[in-house]
Formats: sequence, C-alpha cells, structure tokens
Amino acid sequence: MVIQTRTITVQTGYSDQVVERFSQDSPIDAMDGLIDRTVMVNRTSSWFAGNH
Repeated sequence: MVIQTRTITVQTGYSDQVVERFSQDSPIDAMDGLIDRTVMVNRTSSWFAGNH
C-alpha cells in the first residue's frame, strides 16, 4: 500500500479556490487501485490568520 501526502501553502483568501480546483474530477480518479483522494484545509494555522 502506498499513501502519498502533498502540502501546498496558499495565501490567505485563496484556499476555497484551491479546494475547488483539486476537488474536480481528474485522470487520477480513473487509476486502478485508487481508494480516496482528499483535500484538507488547515484554517487554524497562524499563516491563514495573517500572522506570517
């Protein structure tokens, strides 16, 4: 089993656009063995609060 995690730092105010983009269907969805593709957002980080 392989689990892949990717982290993207996004400027304040753009997280909804990123989630929308990565929530759309893509060729990876048709790959054999794919169980789940999840987009998670950390809205409690100091980065998102503008404290960077």
